[in-house]
Amino acid sequence: MTPKQKRFVDEYLIDLNATQAYIRAGYKANSEAVAGVEGHKLLKNPKIEKAISEAMEKRSKRTNITADRVLYQLAKFAFADIRDLMTWDEETGRITLLPPDQIDGSIITELTQTVTEVPYGEELMADKITTKVKRGDPLKALELIGKHLGMFDPKNAHIDELSKAQVEKMKAETELTKERIKLLKGDKGDTALIANVAELFKAVNKGEDDEN
Repeated sequence: MTPKQKRFVDEYLIDLNATQAYIRAGYKANSEAVAGVEGHKLLKNPKIEKAISEAMEKRSKRTNITADRVLYQLAKFAFADIRDLMTWDEETGRITLLPPDQIDGSIITELTQTVTEVPYGEELMADKITTKVKRGDPLKALELIGKHLGMFDPKNAHIDELSKAQVEKMKAETELTKERIKLLKGDKGDTALIANVAELFKAVNKGEDDEN
């Protein structure tokens, strides 16, 4: 490879942007559009393609970040059950976060706790502790997994009907859980939405049974 081609490889590995890599490598282009076209041409060069592939493989081994590992984490976000994070009392509706050693911390993206003083009796004050837990967005994770599997490509429609049904099932479960939690917390839940989602959930389950 020429020095500029080697520089292009190094620059491309920074952000995987062929257009900007072409410009930063020192190639002349009248516009970004031209740089984009020429940059993608360089990506098809066998020597450059091999150099990029080898460099990415080395980086993957060095950082231990692989496609399988990323997909596995997305799957954890997508299919995590909120009941694995907490317990709730059916009589009082009180939700209690499980101890740290019983929670998979890799599915939690935010954990905050707020302490406020509230009146307790005539003269006393008590601490009210509010805990907020936010987990990875399951719908976004499902979308990324679906794209990775080619589920949203019309060309694959004939082989992905069952997978799409499973995605719809996960969406239905997520919405149903959200509304149930609102009701348990005493918030005004959308009972109509709960009913609609429940019907969708039944329909999806029936579709899976028919497939089997």
